Amino acid sequence: MPGHGQGVRLGYLWMLAGNDHTIKPDRMVLRWMCIALDRAPAMPEARNLLAAGRGQLEVTPWALDHAIWSSISP
Repeated sequence: MPGHGQGVRLGYLWMLAGNDHTIKPDRMVLRWMCIALDRAPAMPEARNLLAAGRGQLEVTPWALDHAIWSSISP
């Protein structure tokens, strides 16, 4: 779909529609990853790292996204 860039909005739409297996590395998640990795990952790498992390933790991508947002939200 033209105009959706890296697919973050489309991923978010699928998450809101109930898809627990969509990874959405938005700016807040990328900021958290920059702090955790001490560098800025590119979007494809960020998606791969989130997928690997959720596999190691045995949680859904939604649960990982929620945990990251909860850790950085006031």
